[in-house]
Order: sequence, then C-alpha cells, then structure tokens
Amino acid sequence: MSDRRPRVRVCLFGLGRAGSVLHLPALRRIREVEIVAACDPDPEAWARAGSTPLIADVDEALAVPYDAAIVATPVSTHHAVAAAALAASRHVYVEKPMTSSLRDAHALAEQARASGLVVQVGYAYRFHPLWQRVRRLVDDGLLTPPFHARGVFSTARAGAGWAQPLVDVATHHVDLVSWLTGATPVAVTARPEGQLGVRWDDGSELDGLYQEAPPKDSLELEDDRQCVTVDRLRATRLGLSGSRPVSAVPPSPVLVRARLGRSGWEPSFERALRGFVCAIQAGTPAAPGVEAGVAGVAVAEAVLQSLATGQIAAVPPRDG
Repeated sequence: MSDRRPRVRVCLFGLGRAGSVLHLPALRRIREVEIVAACDPDPEAWARAGSTPLIADVDEALAVPYDAAIVATPVSTHHAVAAAALAASRHVYVEKPMTSSLRDAHALAEQARASGLVVQVGYAYRFHPLWQRVRRLVDDGLLTPPFHARGVFSTARAGAGWAQPLVDVATHHVDLVSWLTGATPVAVTARPEGQLGVRWDDGSELDGLYQEAPPKDSLELEDDRQCVTVDRLRATRLGLSGSRPVSAVPPSPVLVRARLGRSGWEPSFERALRGFVCAIQAGTPAAPGVEAGVAGVAVAEAVLQSLATGQIAAVPPRDG
C-alpha cells in the first residue's frame, strides 16, 4: 500500500510578473501540487495562464474547492486576499511585502496564528542554494555576526511607493541579514537615488544600492575575519576571502545545470513553494512565517518614512 500523501490543491491569485513568471511555472514543476485555478480580474493577463482554468472574481475563486492560496496580487491587496483565504480555511503563501501597512500586517499575523493554518511569506531567496550554504557557515560558526553587509539589487521593473526597488527588492537583502543574524532591524536611512542603510540591534549594518537598472543581485557579508559574497544571478559558488579561510566551496550542481540549460531559471521560488507544500502535508509551521512578514513591513514603512523626510527613521517595533 502506498503512503503517498494527497496532492495539495492550489489557487493562484494574481497573474502579474510574480504570478505568471515565477510562481505558476514553479507550481507546475511540483508533482505534489494540483493547480485548480488562477484568479486575475484583467483579461489581458489570462494569456499567461496557459491551460490553467481562469477566474476573474476573487470571491468566486475563494468558493472553489482547494487547499491553499498563493497570493501574488499587488501588495495593496495582499491583506484582503490573504485574510479572505484564511477565513475560508485555506493555507496561504503570500508574496512579500506581506501587507502594505504595519497595522494590516499585525492583523493578518494574528488571524494566521488563530487559524492554525500554514502561512508562509515569500522571502524565497532564503531557499536559494548559495544562501543555504551561507546559513550552514553561520550555523557551523565559520561566519559570525555582527556583519557589515554591502548589497546591490537592481531590477528592470520601475515602480513607486511599495513597488519601488528600495522596498520591493531591498526587502530581500534585509530579510536575509535578519535571518542569518537573528537580530532585529532598528533604523534605516533611504535616499531617492536608491541608497539604503540599515542598522540591526546586534550591530550588523547594511549599505546597499537598490534601483531600476539591468538586473543584478549581489550581497557581501563581512565579519571580523572574512567576507562571503553571494552573486545570485551569475555565480555557481560562494565567493570567499579574508584571513580566516574555510574549506573551498564547490559549485552548486543545481546552479550549474541552471546556467547551462535553463537560462533565467530561478530555483528559489520552486524550493520555497515546495517547503510550503511539505509544511501543509506534514501539518507543521512554515518558514519564513508571519513574524518575518511583520518585520519586513516594519522596515518598509521606515524606508518610506526616511524617503519622505530625508532623515534616519526608526523601525517600528514588531509588537505594535
């Protein structure tokens, strides 16, 4: 008798870039997933769904039988769609930023905890093979916080407000440093040209550039004796330098295959969604969860405040 678990039925909300280019192809590669439908009110987006059944109305989509909602709609709608899915007893994977206000983030986090359902926030780069290797270096004591981090993350997508690179993509680097250090961001300085400075309560700091430009994503982490570099879009191994050498890190087989045969393929999203599906099947909490989501929204609000005032902005406390 097979002990294979039933497939997880999902509905994808949003067929913009995140939904159609990142999530839908990743979901199709996960054999434990059955894509029941995709929901988007814009008929021009429907061509991106291929053979996936389409629904225009969110309420109609929520009424379809399925197990989990993937929320890849515009950030201003994240709270409403995710909250409705939880109220309908659906597990939720919600893209980052989790909501467009800290008040909504706290409300969604409270609803998620009370529901007992699996909720995962889309900080997918935690699952990237190179960042998993950095995580192991930290866990093994070979790279020790606090860190001085230097980052560049540029994107071809223009945007304003919550969609601008200083929020939309910079949040990934802030989350990665928070994840690796276990520390809490306390202050940010943001400039309209894309410069961002972040300080954590353990003394870690990030200096980065986040703007509209040809795609690039590189982050250096330096402790008191060495520097580790992750170049997500070009490298197949970690860059290591400094006075405390660690064992040479071989290329990642996954990334080698991606560079050779699947140009532009980003493994992070497939791995993140697999983690979400596994958590549903096992009945265990997912990570990153709502706490990371609240933290990301708190930093985003501070970034927007700093941009508006031209001053250093304190990051609002996660507990409200």
